[in-house]
Amino acid sequence: MRAGIALALLLSAASPLRAQTASEVFDAYAPRVFKVEILEAQSSTPEIVGTAFLVGEGGYLISNYHVINDVIYHPDRYRIRLEGVGGESEGEVRILAVEPAHDLAVLQASVPVGDAFTLVDGPPAMGTRLYSLGHPADLATAVVEGTYNGPVEHSVSPRHHFTGSVNPGMSGGPTVLADGRVVGVNVATAGNQLSFLIPAEVAAELLEEARIAPRETTEDLLEQARARADAFQDGFFGPLLDEPLPQRDLSGFDVPVGPEESFDCFTVTLDEEEEEYTGIQYRCEVADRIWLSNEQWSPFATFEHVRLASDGLNSIRFLALASQWYAATGAWDLTDDDDVTAYECRPASVKTEAGLKLRSAFCARRHESMEGLYDVLLRTAVTGISGQTVVSTFQASGISFAHARALVRRVLEGYRWNG
Repeated sequence: MRAGIALALLLSAASPLRAQTASEVFDAYAPRVFKVEILEAQSSTPEIVGTAFLVGEGGYLISNYHVINDVIYHPDRYRIRLEGVGGESEGEVRILAVEPAHDLAVLQASVPVGDAFTLVDGPPAMGTRLYSLGHPADLATAVVEGTYNGPVEHSVSPRHHFTGSVNPGMSGGPTVLADGRVVGVNVATAGNQLSFLIPAEVAAELLEEARIAPRETTEDLLEQARARADAFQDGFFGPLLDEPLPQRDLSGFDVPVGPEESFDCFTVTLDEEEEEYTGIQYRCEVADRIWLSNEQWSPFATFEHVRLASDGLNSIRFLALASQWYAATGAWDLTDDDDVTAYECRPASVKTEAGLKLRSAFCARRHESMEGLYDVLLRTAVTGISGQTVVSTFQASGISFAHARALVRRVLEGYRWNG
């Protein structure tokens, strides 16, 4: 069967009878939802708990990449166990396909249930009542009611907003309509009933790929993860850096920022009555994060500018203030993990095309498993203007070195002094 026809059948298959309440949804569909335990191989102790759900014939299941990726990176240290209402899976649980950028994985196992979920093609109407299923906090299967509130803006991968309490452990579970059809895959929460779903049609595409060309080995899965992550960053940063970055006026300074269709930006006033300076923090970031390993997930791209000015500080004290902001790294992900090298930083003094003098430091670390991808951080501070400066930080995760170099060039050309 051709891929397009098979996908259409998957998305449009006849749905089960309609359930009317959360209790009916639970009774009807909880048996199709499984707890995913990532076990430490020697002790069989669960280190990560998530959720997966049955889709289609053949024991195929959907889950999140961040739930199972330790098994790919460390196959000798971890294994997967599935546990459902009717019992555990039998035999090996295979990982057939992964998509780190969309945080999805397709599994296959012999599971004690016959019925499977159907994936919906397209979002429901705004305000539609939805039901999320999963294993919160390693408890038994639970159902959470909420409503659909549309796609998330400023997200680099498709995300939908669900007003329900999706808790840790429910990652990878299904969010369904009253009739049991899946509209999204649980992926993240921001608390206060702010939860996020991967659209079902995105999961359907990866499922169809897993059916046609399943990955047979860990090496094959790592290769797929690397290729997908590289293609994702290329699709984001390539068009972004083809043209000069947009600029924002911060009281006389034009500074480079992310385009509004991809970045969510906000301003915070830093003025304190007891301080002898004024400040504005302007920050832009994408709305979601990218998973490159379980120990390293961070904002895909972030721009931040801190505009400082003072009439009361002498030049030495103002320089000390600017240096303090320049040296601060508390709000940025500079932690190490097993899959990245240590950061290496190169300081430099730069004079921009517009004549501004900048103090700068460019830092980069390389991903061991994701060959060719880096995490980079650029810190800059305007110098040479009495009583005024802008301290800026730019961070990107999972970026190629070529795109990192282009990002640095675009950032540095984006400064102007109009005061």
